[in-house]
Amino acid sequence: MDVQIFRFLQPLLLAVLNEPAWVLISSWALPGLLIIAGSIWAQRHKQWKTLALCLACGLLAETLNSHLIKPIFALPRPCLSEGLSLLQRCSSTYSMPSSHAVSIVAGLLPLAWAWRSAAPVFVFSGGLFIISRIALGMHWPSDLIVGALIGSGIGLLGISAQKRFAAR
Repeated sequence: MDVQIFRFLQPLLLAVLNEPAWVLISSWALPGLLIIAGSIWAQRHKQWKTLALCLACGLLAETLNSHLIKPIFALPRPCLSEGLSLLQRCSSTYSMPSSHAVSIVAGLLPLAWAWRSAAPVFVFSGGLFIISRIALGMHWPSDLIVGALIGSGIGLLGISAQKRFAAR
């Protein structure tokens, strides 16, 4: 079923935006913009600990995922198994779970919790960032779902840590 969903979504997403636009969205430019927005918020509200915690959650999540979790699943990427012709080089690393999904959700969840008025922007941006991985043929839909779930768990740990900071 994962393959059928991928085969339906991938060309549809490429019809909505061209591949160079998805490459830009999928690059670290979008998270960079979110970090800048978070920095502005942190400056205005004196919340540097919160911003540092969000960045730490994202980095920790990506590191754990890439080095510990991906080798357990050892699934090939769709761009390798589907024979897609892409502008972006197809990575030879494993697909499941998506490190992009893990890190963006782990980092944005505590930031969205702390800056609730901007949460819809974070959800939209994070969702676009995650979906870009299907458009580019880098991940199966299940990779993104599992990655978002793992990122949510780490993000919730970050929120718990935020609450402890606030209590001090």
